Amino acid sequence: MFFAPPHKWKNCGIGISLSKIVIELQQACLNDSIPCSSLLLKAYAIAMKLGMTDTAELFSHELNGYKDADKNKLPEYRRV
Repeated sequence: MFFAPPHKWKNCGIGISLSKIVIELQQACLNDSIPCSSLLLKAYAIAMKLGMTDTAELFSHELNGYKDADKNKLPEYRRV
């Protein structure tokens, strides 16, 4: 799971605005006209806000490439 469940957001001081942006992201994922890069950027922002640095790093690499990434951290689907 990429995101902490909403019931845990209250415990870490995250308010309604983050809950709203996560719901917006979920809805945007179902819209074929929204570019994948926009979805990744929003997901990156959410992951950073939640302190999910590993997940944010994954989104960052998907947006910007895996140029400097450790070969062991490269996702299986990116290996040739």
